[in-house]
Formats: sequence, C-alpha cells, structure tokens
Amino acid sequence: RLFAPVADKIDYICENGSLVISDGSVLYKQVIDRALGTKILRCMLEMEGCEPLLSGVMQCYVQPKDPAYADHMRYFVGNDVAVVEDLTAVPEPFLKIAAYFPDEYRLRIAQAAGGTMRPVVSGMAWVDLLPQDCDKGTALAVLQRHLHINREETMAFGDNENDVELLRQAGLSY
Repeated sequence: RLFAPVADKIDYICENGSLVISDGSVLYKQVIDRALGTKILRCMLEMEGCEPLLSGVMQCYVQPKDPAYADHMRYFVGNDVAVVEDLTAVPEPFLKIAAYFPDEYRLRIAQAAGGTMRPVVSGMAWVDLLPQDCDKGTALAVLQRHLHINREETMAFGDNENDVELLRQAGLSY
C-alpha cells in the first residue's frame, strides 16, 4: 500500500532482509525456527507494555494488549495488519518478530532468543529479532545478482541500526 503507484515496478527487500521480491516472485526467504519463534513470542506476550509483531510474507500479525497498537501499525506505519487471538498459532512461516516495548525488556527478549537470534534496533522503542545470518545487506546482494547489477550501480537509503549492512552493500549510501 505504501508504494501503490509503482508497486508492480519496483523490487522489495522486506522484513530486515528476510524476504526479497522481484517482479512479484520471491527470490529469497529466510524463516525463523517455529519452536524458537513461539518461545520468543510467548515471552513478549507475558511482558506488560510489550507489543509483539509477527511478520509473514504478505502481512503482519498482532495480538494487541492495547487496541491502539493495531491502529498505529495499520494507519500510521501503513502495514497490512491482521489481529489474531494467538500469535503462536499463525499458520504461515515466521519471517521476523518485532516488538514495541519499554527499554527494560530488551535484555529479557534477548535472553528468550537464547543467542540464536540477532536483535537489531529498528526505531524508537522497537527491536527486531532475525536469524543470525539474515540482514538487509545479504538481501541486497541477492537482488543485485538477480538484476545483474554490481555494488557500484546500487544506491541505498537507511535511517537506523538495522540498515548498516544494506548501506555497506551499496555503492552509494545515504
């Protein structure tokens, strides 16, 4: 929805690099182990004030403690959001788990991941958990190979810690 006027003319690196789409086809997809993802989601759901978000291929899922959270994700962030009764029961593969939370929960979330996932800051009060070898730079390299373009022909824009690898993979970075 964010790119509606040009949606079918551009390629996408989504969910911090765990999904790459070109010409409507998935080029690359990295999923989170379901048992580990379920453990992390349950930990997040137990924390007061922590609002988890689960990303699938075509939409994200929330089990909001505060109904305003779903509205924020839909109308301010612009995501295609499904409200579910149980995040751990979402049938599609888990691509990314993110959470909006107070700072004191960052350590508890990292401990729940047990060192098998990489936490990256993706905005004010946001942390995303990704597989250790998944990042936007790896995803950009997949897209560059697919499009037969090199690093020097690539420009990238970033605004947070989760964009560092992307910026390194591009010839021009902003």
